[in-house]
Amino acid sequence: MSEQSGRGTQMLHSRYAHTFANLHRDRTYLFEIIYPQNKIVVNYGDREDLILLAVIDNLAGQDYPLDDYIGLGFPVVKRFTGLSALDKLKSDADNPANDNSEGYVVRFRSGLRIKVKFAEYVRLHRIVTGVSNIAIWEYLSQGRDFAEVLDRVPDELYDWVRQVQGDLLTRYAAIEAEAKATFAGFDFTVDHSRKDVALYFQTQRYPAILFKMLDGGDYSPIIWKHIRPTFSKSYWKEVEQRRIIGSLFTGWQQTYRTPTPKHHRLRHPKLILNT
Repeated sequence: MSEQSGRGTQMLHSRYAHTFANLHRDRTYLFEIIYPQNKIVVNYGDREDLILLAVIDNLAGQDYPLDDYIGLGFPVVKRFTGLSALDKLKSDADNPANDNSEGYVVRFRSGLRIKVKFAEYVRLHRIVTGVSNIAIWEYLSQGRDFAEVLDRVPDELYDWVRQVQGDLLTRYAAIEAEAKATFAGFDFTVDHSRKDVALYFQTQRYPAILFKMLDGGDYSPIIWKHIRPTFSKSYWKEVEQRRIIGSLFTGWQQTYRTPTPKHHRLRHPKLILNT
């Protein structure tokens, strides 16, 4: 059983046991689980809950109207219907007020669902799920604001990211300090030709950096190139693999044979937890 399945089962029995008598075994109930430790990009604060997304007939594969389940006892996902929904989707796509939102799920009459994610969510998701030693190196070498990465990474990755960041900055500082000391060690008070200076630089460990210093250029790209780490797969993938152990694809998903997000079956007939 995955971590989300266990947590969802606990919520189901501790908060919603009173709904069991009204649940039907010939239907599949789909939920979104929310709790702080499951954060990837969107921050729900301290909220912990199961949000009802859909109720599917097991045989026909058709959706039951969610309005019929508002009184069931679970919080129900917010819905938009009609042409105004498309208008709202367009207007919300680049709205900064939605930076802490994922997007919409568009459901067609056939039951087909398509996720439409906000651009900012996609950008931040790429940062979080693409965290690797190379990605961290790229952020630092390009002089981008690393606080954004630290603010968004899940707790499981935070210490590792800080360690990689610290190691790279330490190596950068060490090379820069050595190059500066080497440069300062050359006697420029004597009238040397550029050839003489070049011969001296060539005997040192970082001649390219020294030439940049001599010409007053930016030597930082050279240092970053020196300390570029050997690629290793994203650390997030290892965390994610541990999270989704025990995932099951069942019911209506197989009926439509469409790619779906990972689902976890709770320990109650025909409830599927959507994470």
